[in-house]
Amino acid sequence: MCSAAQHTRVAASEDEWLSNDGFHPSPEGSQKLADLTHEAMRRAGWLPPATSQARH
Repeated sequence: MCSAAQHTRVAASEDEWLSNDGFHPSPEGSQKLADLTHEAMRRAGWLPPATSQARH
């Protein structure tokens, strides 16, 4: 089980930033996974090309 301290401390590495407990993605890790998935789907031609109004 995750403690409050795990969720509030500053990550020492990107691995900690992506997952608070070593398994489940943190909010930032979830966003990174979504961004990578979106980009892979776009490159595969499953989504239209990115526009200048795309979210960063």
